[in-house]
Amino acid sequence: MTMTSSQPMSREELLELAALDAFGLLDEYDAALFTRSFHHAPAPVQDEIKRLQAELAADPSLVFVTE
Repeated sequence: MTMTSSQPMSREELLELAALDAFGLLDEYDAALFTRSFHHAPAPVQDEIKRLQAELAADPSLVFVTE
């Protein structure tokens, strides 16, 4: 999902991209937009995103194995 607008993302957009951000899978533009939007989001939304990303990072079924 590539954002074509420089407007901050909505809560829903932030939540949709939270997993990709947590695993470093956003391209440079979307990562910058996500970060800026995250910092402009209300504290409860930031907390929700941080909880979601922590859950994803701790899920052993989502571990990437490279050999």
